[in-house]
Amino acid sequence: MKAKKEHSTVRIGKLFSKLSGQDNLIQVEHYTPEKTTKKKHGSVYFVIDIKHPNQNSQAVVDTIIKTTIKHFYKNLDDPLTSFEIALRHVNESLATLAEEGNSEWINNLNALIAVVSDHEIHITQTGTAESYLIRNKIISHITEGLSEKNDEKHPLNTFINISSGKMNIGDRIIISSEHLYNNLSLDRLRRLAVQHSPTTCVAEIARILAQENVRSIGSIVLEATTEEKLAKEVIRPQPEEVILQDRKHQGTKFSALVSNSQGFLDKAKSISSSYYATASGFVGKIFSKKKTKSKSGETKYSRTPKKPPKTIAKKAPKKASTSIRSSVSSNLLQKINQKAPNKNIIIVVIIVLLIAVLAISVTYLKNKQNLSDKQTLVQDKITSAEGLINEADNALIVGDKSTAQSKYNQAVDILTEIESSPYFSEEILALNGKILSKKDEVSNIVRIMTDSNLADFSTLSEEDKNFTHLHKANENLFSFSTNIASANITSGKLTNITGFDISNFVGATIVKDGDAIDFYHNGQMQQFDPESNTLQDLTSLDSAWKPGVEIASYYDNIYILSPMENQIYKYSTLGGSSYSSASGYIDSPGNIDMSDATSITIDGSIYITKNDGSVYSFIQGAHSEYTIKNIPEPYSTLANPSQIYTNEDLDYLFILDPGNKRILQINKESGEYMKQFVGEDLENIDSFEVNDKIKTIYILGDNKIFTVNY
Repeated sequence: MKAKKEHSTVRIGKLFSKLSGQDNLIQVEHYTPEKTTKKKHGSVYFVIDIKHPNQNSQAVVDTIIKTTIKHFYKNLDDPLTSFEIALRHVNESLATLAEEGNSEWINNLNALIAVVSDHEIHITQTGTAESYLIRNKIISHITEGLSEKNDEKHPLNTFINISSGKMNIGDRIIISSEHLYNNLSLDRLRRLAVQHSPTTCVAEIARILAQENVRSIGSIVLEATTEEKLAKEVIRPQPEEVILQDRKHQGTKFSALVSNSQGFLDKAKSISSSYYATASGFVGKIFSKKKTKSKSGETKYSRTPKKPPKTIAKKAPKKASTSIRSSVSSNLLQKINQKAPNKNIIIVVIIVLLIAVLAISVTYLKNKQNLSDKQTLVQDKITSAEGLINEADNALIVGDKSTAQSKYNQAVDILTEIESSPYFSEEILALNGKILSKKDEVSNIVRIMTDSNLADFSTLSEEDKNFTHLHKANENLFSFSTNIASANITSGKLTNITGFDISNFVGATIVKDGDAIDFYHNGQMQQFDPESNTLQDLTSLDSAWKPGVEIASYYDNIYILSPMENQIYKYSTLGGSSYSSASGYIDSPGNIDMSDATSITIDGSIYITKNDGSVYSFIQGAHSEYTIKNIPEPYSTLANPSQIYTNEDLDYLFILDPGNKRILQINKESGEYMKQFVGEDLENIDSFEVNDKIKTIYILGDNKIFTVNY
C-alpha cells in the first residue's frame, strides 16, 4: 500500500524587545496568506533591526515588509524567482527613500528575510543579523558570506544574495539579530532549540536575556514538522510571540496595592514636608506634655518651650493657609489648623505610614532578591548538569562507556536535587529525558513501546482471564488460558478457540517444525493442531507423565523440567502420538540443586534458569557453569527469571527477567550481556516468542502482545 503523504508545516516562536531606553528599532514579523493558492507559495519571515533609530526609521521597516509581501505573491510560479523579484523591488524602494533624505538607516540596518515553501527555505541577509540551522543536534551557519559587513553599501545592494536549502522534518532554524549570539553560546542555543518547541525555546531565551539585562533582541525559531505529527502531540498552549518589555508590578494583592498607592504616598510626603519642623519637635517632645487648668477650669494642653495659642481661631491663620495651599483644599486645611492636637496626630500617622511602606518595600525587595537567588541556584545546577552531560557525550564518542555512564549518573544526581523546584521545570524534565536516552544508548537498552499493541486478549471475553505462554505456529501466535487463543502476527486478528478444558497448565513447546504445539496440563500431555484446531492425547510407556514446571522439545523428543525430583526427564518419540518411558537426562543429579529451577530451552545443549538468577547449562547430561557477564548497573543481576529461549540457529540466549520488567539478550558462547528490552510501563511480562527471521520479539504482557525489534 502506498504510504499516505504527510502535509508539511512549520512551527514558529517569535521574540522581540520593547524596552524603554533601547537604542534599536526592532520588528519581528511573519506573513502567511489566507488564500490557499498563495498559502502554497510559502510564508515570509522578517527580523529587522535598525541601530540608532530616528523618526523616519519605521518607514524603512514598513517599506521592507510591505514591498516584499506585495511582490512575492504577484508571481506564484516559483518561490525562489518570486523572492528574487521581491528583493529587487525592496532595494529600489530603499534607494528611493535614501534619495528623499531618509538615509540614516544605511550601515545601521541589520535584517533577515526568509521564505519557507513546503520546507524549502530561501533566506537573505544584510548587516550583522545571522541565521543558523540545527539538524541532528548539529548547528550550522547558513547565512555566512551572504553580506559584506564592513563595506558601506549602496541602497540598491542592500539584499543581494540568497541561501537556499531543504528543511528535513525536525530541523530548527534560528533567525536573529546579533544580540542573541552575543549573549548565548551557539551550543546553548542548539540545546535549547533541540530540547524545546519553538514557543518554549523563545520563552526560555527571553528568561535568560532578561536575567542578563539585554535591552535589544529580535529572533524567530522555526521547526519543520507535519500537520499529522502535530495532531498526535499533546501541546501545552503557549503564546507564539514573546515580548521582552519593561515589567509592570506583579505580586500579591497587597504588594500590588502598595505599588499602586505610590502616588498617594508621594502626595502625603509633600503634605508632611511642610510640617517637618513641627513634626520633628512633636516627635522629640511628645512625652513631655503636661496638663494645665484655664481660668474657666477647662483642661488645656501646653508644650514647652512654645506656648499654645490663647484662643482657638475659627479661621485658619494666613501663615498656615499659605504653607500648604497647593496640596489640600482650604476647608480641609482649616479643619486641621483648627485643632492642633488632631494635626499632630495626622503628622504622626503619615510618618508611621511612610516608615511602614519603607519596611514593606525593604521586605519586598529582600524577598525578590531571595527569589532571584533561588532561581540562580537552580540555573547553576542546570548548568553543572549540562556540563556533565557534554563530558559524557564526548566520552561516548570515543567509546569510553564507563566514563560516560559515570558522568550521566552525576548529572542525574544534580537534577534530582532540583527536580521539585518550581523554576525551569521544563528544562529539568528535558535534560532528564536526554540523560535517560543517552544512558539507554550506553547500556544498549531498548524501551518496549506500550502505547500500541499487536493484539489484546482481554477483548475476547468479559471474563477476567489471564493468558500465559506465547508460541508461534505458522503465521499465528498462540496463548493459553482455560482455552486457547491466537493472534495473527501481521494483522493482530484474534481468534478464540473454545471447546477445550485446560486447567493446571504447566507449559508448551513447538513440535513438527512449527506445525504443532505440545502442551502439558493437569497431568496430561496433548498436541494441538493449529490447522484443524483439534487436540490429540499423547501417551508414554509409563503409566503417567513425570511432574514438572516446564517442558521443551528437541527433534520432537519431549523434555520435562522437574525441580521436585531434581531432574530433567527425556521422552523419545516412538512415532505418532506415542513416547518412550522417561529417562533422567542429568548424569549426577545429587551433585546439583535444581529445586528452584524455572525454565528450560534446548539447542543441543540444555539451559535452565533458577529463581536465584543463576543459569545452568548441560552438555550430554553433564553440568557446566554458565556465567552471564557485565549486565549494566543498577540491575546487574537477574530477579526471578521465568523463561529462557534459544535454538540451534541463534547465537543468543534470551532471558525473561520479570522482576526487573525486561528481556535480556546474551551472547550464547561468551555469556556477555548484549542488550535488554525494558517494559517499565507494564504491570507484568508473562512470556515472549522470538522470530529470528524478521528480528522481532513478541512479548505477552498485561494480556496484550507487544513487539520490539532486536
